[in-house]
Amino acid sequence: MAKKEIKLPSLVINKTKSSLVRISISEFKGNMYLDIRNNYFDKADGTYKPTPKGISIPIHQGKKLRSSIFKVLEQALALGIKGADGVDPDAE
Repeated sequence: MAKKEIKLPSLVINKTKSSLVRISISEFKGNMYLDIRNNYFDKADGTYKPTPKGISIPIHQGKKLRSSIFKVLEQALALGIKGADGVDPDAE
């Protein structure tokens, strides 16, 4: 049974000119998941397509994931890691 993507707005984070990370909601066997997946640009048809690289976590774990990401970023800020504040260090 294939995973079905729910038609809700997805969040896109550009990685490079030819790849991005797409965050979306999907359904598989009646269960809802938060899907975070790398996508590549297919030059043949001009669209982004998902790769096998990524994770799907049960939607009820989304809040825990969010708080965990914030904690890790706070620790990175405390260590002075460039970019942890959300500002691209290469854009300066």
